[in-house]
Amino acid sequence: MEKLLDQEQINAMFRAQRGQVCEQPLGKGPHSVITECDLRHPTHLTNEQVRSVTSLHEAVGRNLTHSMGAYLRVGFEAAVVSVEQLTYAEYLGRLPDVTYLCSLNVSPLSATAILQVDLQLGFPIIDLLLGGTGGPVGDVREATEIEEELLAGIVKVIARELAVAWSTAGFDITFDERQLPAAAQRLMRPSEKTLVVSFELRIPQVRGMLNVAFPAVVANTLLRKMAREAGPKAKAQAAPDAMMRALLLECEFPLRLEIGRTHVRLRNLIEMAPGSILTLDHAVRESVVLAANNVELFEARPVRTERHRGAQLYSRVTNVTGGANDNGV
Repeated sequence: MEKLLDQEQINAMFRAQRGQVCEQPLGKGPHSVITECDLRHPTHLTNEQVRSVTSLHEAVGRNLTHSMGAYLRVGFEAAVVSVEQLTYAEYLGRLPDVTYLCSLNVSPLSATAILQVDLQLGFPIIDLLLGGTGGPVGDVREATEIEEELLAGIVKVIARELAVAWSTAGFDITFDERQLPAAAQRLMRPSEKTLVVSFELRIPQVRGMLNVAFPAVVANTLLRKMAREAGPKAKAQAAPDAMMRALLLECEFPLRLEIGRTHVRLRNLIEMAPGSILTLDHAVRESVVLAANNVELFEARPVRTERHRGAQLYSRVTNVTGGANDNGV
């Protein structure tokens, strides 16, 4: 006997089925892969991008080592320690409470970057500029207006070296002005991605950090230009010999099929006229020489191939320089 279900029983079956599906734990299937994703965190730089940006700023570190050493007249070292992509809020959160901040103009994008120098290093540098020994300081305090002016001179040297390195990508970087912490927070959105390059600076008795944060528009433009420049160069460096060979194969050289040294009587030359035959002391079966650009290459015999003249090659000519033999081309 066939069993018929009413509408209420059918709805109950659907509800029960939906409940079983919802109760099934997620990610337990054979092909399920679940990974954590923080949408607030910026995309990380690739290893290749980190290497490119690090290489660019290693040149800045080398130039700063020489220029700042000459400016301060002491041993000075600058080295890149990290290249990261952080939100602007994360960058500001890592800075000391009392520090030196200033803005840099990045042309032609009309963008603003933020530079920070530890005052733990800044005060000894000021001491050196004023004729002191540049020894370490105890408590770090806010800089006075005069001290800020002296630090601005240091930052202008740093900005100049950054501009030299970034000029290869078409950018110019100049010092803008000192920024108070409250004003610096308004220069970018807290969630904006920034490219942060960190240097460790050393003088004989003190070391400190220099951090530069570039906004997203500057960082993305730089990374795109680096990618475009790296592509053709990597392709060209992959097979330079093959490219050179391809270019050489398209070159044209004059080619001659000629009889070697022979002798004739002067009487025979004088009696020569159009239509006459000059007999040479060169046997019919003796080979002639195929020469390219006045360099003898092969012993050959003249032949005809369809409607064209040709040369049948027999052996390579051995010259006095010993550059060829009979083993082939």
